Amino acid sequence: MQGAIAKETDVTLCNDMLMTERFVSGSYDTSIFDAVNPQVRQALQHIQQEEQQHGQGIVNYLNQKGMKSVTP
Repeated sequence: MQGAIAKETDVTLCNDMLMTERFVSGSYDTSIFDAVNPQVRQALQHIQQEEQQHGQGIVNYLNQKGMKSVTP
């Protein structure tokens, strides 16, 4: 029983992290479009790419563990 609860908790936490990564990435997307300075835009693009990699890592973890992510 503890394994099932731990797995469900893991899925819940991972899905929460994914939603956060999506929100953060979207916020960077808006900031990138609004950035006037090319260096600022490039820095924001780099950070956004890292956020997307974090999200992909979470999805990969879920897949490796045989769990599914919730896609809004």
